[in-house]
Amino acid sequence: MNAEYLYKVAPWLTWDEISDGLNRNLISNKVVVDYALLRLNENSSADEYEIAMLSIDELDQVHSLIRKLVSNGDGPENFIDTWLYLYISWLYEHRNEFDDPLALIEVIYADFEYPQDIASMVRYMPLPNGEIGGDDYLYKNWEKIISLYKKRLEEKHDNCNR
Repeated sequence: MNAEYLYKVAPWLTWDEISDGLNRNLISNKVVVDYALLRLNENSSADEYEIAMLSIDELDQVHSLIRKLVSNGDGPENFIDTWLYLYISWLYEHRNEFDDPLALIEVIYADFEYPQDIASMVRYMPLPNGEIGGDDYLYKNWEKIISLYKKRLEEKHDNCNR
């Protein structure tokens, strides 16, 4: 996942969320620098400019610089939904590039410690009574879950910015 995708889908990411993704190795130092560059504006702080202007040879400074921008108000457990959303939405958008994107959903499901919210996208999970499974069923659930996460996260960020 690159910074352009993150900015397109989640221009509302906070530095706490970005730091969490970096600490979980979900994004690289380079992605952080590129994302910082994309979001620069007249209200950006000197620390944000410093991150955005790091060269490829200075990427090892990202962790120390990002510490200046985090609020320390929320623990990392509050950001797992953000990264889960970003991963499943990125994979959905790029699903045609993979032989078996549903297998990758199973990997994400395991990597994110089996979140119940996405269990209906996983092939080996039991179906609700009366449901007929199959790939169409899983892809429809995938679309619904992405929409639900998007709405939930946008509302969360709207409420934080008021």
